[in-house]
Amino acid sequence: MHTQLPTHHVVVPGLAGEGTDGSPVQLGEVIANILGDVPDGARALAVSHTPIVEKAVEGLTGRGIGPLGECEGVVITLDDDAIRVEERRR
Repeated sequence: MHTQLPTHHVVVPGLAGEGTDGSPVQLGEVIANILGDVPDGARALAVSHTPIVEKAVEGLTGRGIGPLGECEGVVITLDDDAIRVEERRR
């Protein structure tokens, strides 16, 4: 198991609430910055724990979603500066 992480793996400051007030607004700002780093037409995978994902959605869109269960998540798409969130539930 002790495999080296890929060179493109990064730890994102503020993502785990460190250095922020933990509010959905600040978490949304952190996620928006990450989205800005993803090249056009590219995809990225972020894995996290609840309730960070739910707070990020609220911070990005201004609307909350219900708690996510095991193996559930969201697809966040940035099209022409519009953020679209699709819930993926079992």
